[in-house]
Amino acid sequence: MSIGNLFIGGLMSVLHSAILFITMFIILATDNLFILYSLGIIQLIILFINFSFGDCPVSVIEDHHTGSCFVDLINNITPINYRKERKILRPEITLQWIFMLLVLVLFKILIVFVKMILGNSKLSENIQIIVK
Repeated sequence: MSIGNLFIGGLMSVLHSAILFITMFIILATDNLFILYSLGIIQLIILFINFSFGDCPVSVIEDHHTGSCFVDLINNITPINYRKERKILRPEITLQWIFMLLVLVLFKILIVFVKMILGNSKLSENIQIIVK
């Protein structure tokens, strides 16, 4: 394995971890509906790309250059019954992780709506700000 392969595989691993952890941090840290909507749209695009390619393109590049990928690492430390040798399941599990991030975004949007309804701010005013 050459240094170039490790470098490219490492960059793809950093990209994968950034997509997962930065997305979760933004979801937990913000109540801005525009940011949450944008994040949801980005997650939908990533979901459709992964579905249309049959596997995550970043995972394929990582696997080609390093022999393993970030998804394999995450799935080895989580209780999902997944073995690295069974690469057939990786695309399905990747779609599950992306779908769960999308559900997390939608759940946070619902929480923000409930906070607006129960709080002093009016929901209609906030929706008008988003639409403008």
